[in-house]
Amino acid sequence: MHSVDVADGSIESAFATILACTDHSSVDAQLLRPVAANIAATSGVYFRFAGAPRADCYAANYSYAGDTPEAAEVYLDHYFRFDPVVRSGLHWLHHPQAPIQLVSGLSASSVDLHDHAYRDAFLYRYNIGHVMALIVPCPIASGSQLMCIGFHRCVDDRPFQPHEVRVFERLAPAISSVLRLLAYQDAERLSHDVLSALSTSGGVGYVILDHDLAIENANARGLADLDVSPTGAAALLGEVRRLLISGELSGDGDGRNVLTTASNGRPLELCVSRLRSHGGRERYLLMTSEPLTARLLNATTRMFALTDRESEIARLVAAGLCNASIATELRIALRTVENHLRSVYVKADVSSRTQLVSKLLRLQ
Repeated sequence: MHSVDVADGSIESAFATILACTDHSSVDAQLLRPVAANIAATSGVYFRFAGAPRADCYAANYSYAGDTPEAAEVYLDHYFRFDPVVRSGLHWLHHPQAPIQLVSGLSASSVDLHDHAYRDAFLYRYNIGHVMALIVPCPIASGSQLMCIGFHRCVDDRPFQPHEVRVFERLAPAISSVLRLLAYQDAERLSHDVLSALSTSGGVGYVILDHDLAIENANARGLADLDVSPTGAAALLGEVRRLLISGELSGDGDGRNVLTTASNGRPLELCVSRLRSHGGRERYLLMTSEPLTARLLNATTRMFALTDRESEIARLVAAGLCNASIATELRIALRTVENHLRSVYVKADVSSRTQLVSKLLRLQ
C-alpha cells in the first residue's frame, strides 16, 4: 500500500465517520466534510441521478458542502449533462452495458475544448479549478441509479497531489459502500410504499406464492379475486396451483402469463409472473385486475354519471344483450329497462345502441 502524508489515525477516523452515514440527510456531515478534510478540498458535492422510463434522467438527491451552495443548483439546472466526469455515467443509466470512466483527478484547464462553455460558464464562474470524483453505478430492480461524489479546489490552488489522490483511493471503498447503501435504501422504501399502496388499493390485487405454492404475501383485493375465504378455501387459487404444477401455466417466456377468467361472477384478468430469488427458490407473483373492457366500462359509466342500475344495463348492452334478455338477467320489467336505457342515451349523448357501445368502449 502506498504511503500517504495524512496520518493513519485520521484515515481510520474518516472511515468510521463515512460508514456511519446511513441517510441522505447526513451526507454533508458524515461523508462530504470528512473526505474533504482528508484531501484538503475546498468544497464537496453529492448527486444521485436516476433514469426515467420516458425521459433522460433526473437528480433524485443532492448535497453540498462549501461556500457556494447555489453552484449545485445551477449545475443541475444547466450543466450536469456537459460534465465530462459524469457524462459516461449518465449514458450508463439507459445503457447498463456501457463502460463508466472513473475520474481520480481533473483540472478545469484540461477540460476538452468542446467543453469550453462548461469550463468557462460554470467551472470558472464558481471558482472550481480542480476536481476529484467517484462515480458509483447502482443497477437495482426499481431503476438504475448513478451515485456521484466530487471534491474541488479553487482555480488558483495547486492541483490535487499524488498523495491526496491515494488518500481518496483508500477512502473510495467506504464511500462506494455508503452510496450503494443509500441507493438500496431508497429502493427498499419505494418497494415498501408500492406494496403498501397495493395493499390498500381497490384497483389491483396481488398474491405472492412461495416455492411450495403457499401464500407468502397478499392484499385484500388479491385474496378476494382468487376466492380465498377466511377459512382458507381457495377455489380459483386452487386451479391456478394446478396449472402451475402441470406446467400449463409457467410465468416464463416474456416473464408472465395472462389469463382471463371469472371470479364471483365478474370478469377477471390474472397475470402470473415467475420470480427467482438469490437462493434459487422460485416465487410466483399473481396480479389481478379487471380486463381492459371492464375498466373502460367502469371509467365511462362514472364519466357519464350513470346510476348503479343504469351502469348495469349499459354493461349488458355492451355485452350484446337485447332489452328482453337484460330484463330477464336483472329480473326487472322490460319497460323498466327501456326507461333506464333512454336515460343512459341522454347522459351519454347518443341515439342508438351502436353509438352507446362505441362511447362506452371509447371507440369514438
